[in-house]
Amino acid sequence: MRDAVAAWDEPPPVLRRSATLAPSPRLAHEARSVVESGARDWTLPRSVGMRAALTAGEIVSGAVESGAVELRLLVERRPNRLGVTVLARGDRGSALGALTEVTLDAFADSWSTEPTRDGRCTSATFVVD
Repeated sequence: MRDAVAAWDEPPPVLRRSATLAPSPRLAHEARSVVESGARDWTLPRSVGMRAALTAGEIVSGAVESGAVELRLLVERRPNRLGVTVLARGDRGSALGALTEVTLDAFADSWSTEPTRDGRCTSATFVVD
């Protein structure tokens, strides 16, 4: 019984997926696949998985248009939310493209972007009910 009570005090696990992606004609599809497989494995609602996958595809496409030569996609499942982060090495754009911003505004519950010393980091969060 003591072990069962102790389990209530443990923080919930954080589930993660990641992939290193290179610019290619199938880049957006690969990014969407990583997010979709995580959402499926974690039994998230289809609406959340689809919004997150479409957003990931647009972020990586926009990063390549801004000169990114390597991308790291991180997908993180926490209680009540799904996070998608793209680290784009070589991204020289100071602002996101208009389509990327529209996609983030439309699909993500919150998002941020900031320059890094060798590119850009863009993150989006999706609420899971």
